Amino acid sequence: MEVVALPVSTPDLDGALRHRSLQVPNRPGPLVIVTSQTFQEAICAATGYLARLGLLDHVAHTSDSLAFLNERAPGYAGEALYRDQLAVRDSGVVTASGLGAVEFTFEILSALDLGTPSERDAWFRAFKHGEALALGHE
Repeated sequence: MEVVALPVSTPDLDGALRHRSLQVPNRPGPLVIVTSQTFQEAICAATGYLARLGLLDHVAHTSDSLAFLNERAPGYAGEALYRDQLAVRDSGVVTASGLGAVEFTFEILSALDLGTPSERDAWFRAFKHGEALALGHE
């Protein structure tokens, strides 16, 4: 399941917000939408939806691949800002490949300024590399 946070004022989400989900063409299952006034985030196939809305045209971002965004979002104009990374945070937008769930979460924690930088780093090392000692566990 993909999760996307978009501003409540996005016009074509009105119906989707009422129903709490949105069917994405050529994708089984619902796309869960979380509203946010602060930033937008998308992981895996949900990045294609942000690209279709033009929200990735002016910020650094990533996805499952550049080819995926071009296929899923006709008119996508953000190729120059695409980064081949597991997760990217830029100007209030957090995007990630489907393989970057830990990186995605780390970027959201950082965007929300939850914990200290060293606590976030310890969390990342624990969940990405299995370093239990990073969280103070033996």
